Amino acid sequence: MENIDAVIGSLEQITRIFKQFESQTVEVDGYKLSATQMLFLKIINEEECIYVGRLAQMMGRSAASLTAILDRLEERGLAVRDRNKPDRRKVFVRLTETGRIVVEKLPATSRDDFLMEFSKLDDDKKKQISLSMQQVIELMQKSLDYRTDD
Repeated sequence: MENIDAVIGSLEQITRIFKQFESQTVEVDGYKLSATQMLFLKIINEEECIYVGRLAQMMGRSAASLTAILDRLEERGLAVRDRNKPDRRKVFVRLTETGRIVVEKLPATSRDDFLMEFSKLDDDKKKQISLSMQQVIELMQKSLDYRTDD
């Protein structure tokens, strides 16, 4: 039982840290941006033009959950959504000139710092962490499935 308590404690700590990551904001050129919005802008900037579905996949979210964030970025003139001409169901997003200027001025985030530290680990350690995290996710998903089957 001691091991499970340590695992649960670690998961709770990870949850708190992610909430802190998410709550970080920065102001650039009069635009107050959340950590999620900064990540959005950085990904869009790297890809130049990206389908919303791909963006959602890269962020680990559903395309529908991106709508409100994209609405805010679009209203502020930082990003633009366009429909694919041949397949109007596909929507892609790109930065405006103002969006590109803002991205160039964005500071590194805690997420960026984490990625830098993670990249310093040797490949075996990265793989070990990834596999362990995947196992935890699967176990947690199973426990949710048991509760929703009732």
